[in-house]
Amino acid sequence: MQAVLARAAVAAMVGLAVFVQLAVWGATKIRGGALLESWQPYFGWPYGVAFAAAQLLICWWLAVGRGPVWLARTWLVGGALAVVALLVGGRPLTLDAPVALVSGLGAIVLGVALYDGRLAPGRP
Repeated sequence: MQAVLARAAVAAMVGLAVFVQLAVWGATKIRGGALLESWQPYFGWPYGVAFAAAQLLICWWLAVGRGPVWLARTWLVGGALAVVALLVGGRPLTLDAPVALVSGLGAIVLGVALYDGRLAPGRP
């Protein structure tokens, strides 16, 4: 039963991450902005921190020992990309967008790794 719930929880996390990245933060830039740009205050840095904490809880619940390592690597790469985007110029970044988007990327990485078999529940 735990395996079925785990797959559903990870799939829901990935679905939420894709929704937030595409519709709320406008990764596709439809009509010059995000589809649901007015929702951005609800999906800022507090959401990103809570979502990252939920991912760590999922790793603990499933006993995925290497999950936090994968998430930490995702945060390092995502943080580096945010710094590069800030240095290159363009639109100034607030803390909201990078934290929300990197936490979503962490959920996607965790979901792909669990479904692909690279991370297995109950293994260190």
